[in-house]
Amino acid sequence: MKKTHYLLAILSFLPFLLMAQINLELEEFATGLSSPLDLQHADDSRLFVVERSGRIKIINPDGTVVNPPFLDITDRVTAGGERGLLGLAFHPDY
Repeated sequence: MKKTHYLLAILSFLPFLLMAQINLELEEFATGLSSPLDLQHADDSRLFVVERSGRIKIINPDGTVVNPPFLDITDRVTAGGERGLLGLAFHPDY
């Protein structure tokens, strides 16, 4: 539910950003990811990145990627096209 509110808030400001012609810059935050498809958090400072091949990696607040992955089920996932590990959801009490 929080993500929906954040997304709606961001989208509501998008027209103002476009009209104001604000210059935005992108900055690389983390490296070493392969086909990332989903980004989630568990109400803490870490980010969980889902890779299509069947891995879930953790990114720390400083941008470092934790090794080994949080989950690695590449031996059970067929990836390619519209197949693969496509998402992640945490239980509300995680």
